[in-house]
Amino acid sequence: FWETPFGTGRPGWHIECSTMACKFLGEEIDLHHGGIDLMFPHHENEIAQSEGATGKTFARCWCHNEFLHFKNGKMSKSKGNMITIRDFCKKYSGLLLRHVLATHHYRAVMEWNDELILKACDECEKLHRFLLAWQQYLAQHPLQETVPPVVLGDRPALDEGAAKLSVIEKMALDLANDFNVAGALGHYFAWMKTVSADLAAGKELTVPEKIAIQQTINFVQAFSGILDDDPAAVLKQIDDWRRTVKGKTSSLSVDPIQVENLIKERQQAKAQKDYAKADQIRAQLDALNIVVQDLPGGKFSWKQKD
Repeated sequence: FWETPFGTGRPGWHIECSTMACKFLGEEIDLHHGGIDLMFPHHENEIAQSEGATGKTFARCWCHNEFLHFKNGKMSKSKGNMITIRDFCKKYSGLLLRHVLATHHYRAVMEWNDELILKACDECEKLHRFLLAWQQYLAQHPLQETVPPVVLGDRPALDEGAAKLSVIEKMALDLANDFNVAGALGHYFAWMKTVSADLAAGKELTVPEKIAIQQTINFVQAFSGILDDDPAAVLKQIDDWRRTVKGKTSSLSVDPIQVENLIKERQQAKAQKDYAKADQIRAQLDALNIVVQDLPGGKFSWKQKD
């Protein structure tokens, strides 16, 4: 504290934020974030005292997030009804948490429940099944050309009509509209369905088409971070995530090391044209309810059916 003609002076909650922002970020900042409950009085006081001191605009853009609700109430440490990021990532994964948060607008109330996590599992599976199918396609039809980064020109006008915009332009419009990541991903899911149908039908893609598809995938990963470079590994985990939500500790009633050894033995038998042994191992895997998907480069993905 310090002595003043009016009594003892003490730094308060509001002034310390203005002080830290000015010291570390400068007198003017582009983006200020915070919970919706901080709009008044905290952020209004920050504006008043900062602009009163500098005569400059304190923050050009403000983003106020809504509350996260948990079991019919606001999630808060004081109520004890909360889950930490660390605990969620340990129980599931950071990828799944990022998906949950990315698919909800930051200014919308989020109701945290099991259905929310299960829906994220379903969507995560669709995204990575498509990504795996695309990787398999490229393994058979390599793209020799370098895929250039996406460069967006002037923002497309809304009255140009959706039909005239590429999926990347549509996503960019939503991202520019108050960080509407959920809306942008909606365009991606619709586009992904169309491309999946083309791949399943064996459509011959031109080089520009292949580049456009890879650019779209790269763009989504850049703004959302919800796509993993190893989709097969993610697909192996999703059933476990679902069963964890439902209170089951593991989706496996078998030893995963034993299963992977059997699959490798079967691959080796097939390579040596010992089809009798390969069929015998296949029967063993069937008895264990194991579904195997062969991938390019001798890799494989597997899961156990319920």
